[in-house]
Amino acid sequence: MKRDMDLVREILLKVEGNTEAFGMDSVEIEARSQQEIGYHIKIMVEAGLLEAGDRTHMGADAMLWHSVSLTWRGHEFLDAARDNTRWNGAKKLVAEKGVAVSFDVLKDVLAFLAKQTLGLP
Repeated sequence: MKRDMDLVREILLKVEGNTEAFGMDSVEIEARSQQEIGYHIKIMVEAGLLEAGDRTHMGADAMLWHSVSLTWRGHEFLDAARDNTRWNGAKKLVAEKGVAVSFDVLKDVLAFLAKQTLGLP
């Protein structure tokens, strides 16, 4: 399965919107399958964006998670990616270069655009 940075952002926004201190037991996003969401939560845990416990069992159709919550790094990335204009600008800038970018490069592009918005060098 390919990594989908729009889905990464959607999951971060959904988890941030949860009001439970111990995280949420399931993440549901319209028009996204549990397979897609489960896989992305897995790689987001690996990247340090989320904390979550794996509750997948044999015979499950998708990876299942509980106590999904943001890490410091997840909050930092979401703060940079929250603004739709900045997010779309970063994606456009990356697409114009015609290359796949790493997570860290995308975060750097978002930070660069935020600095421009603030008038910083």
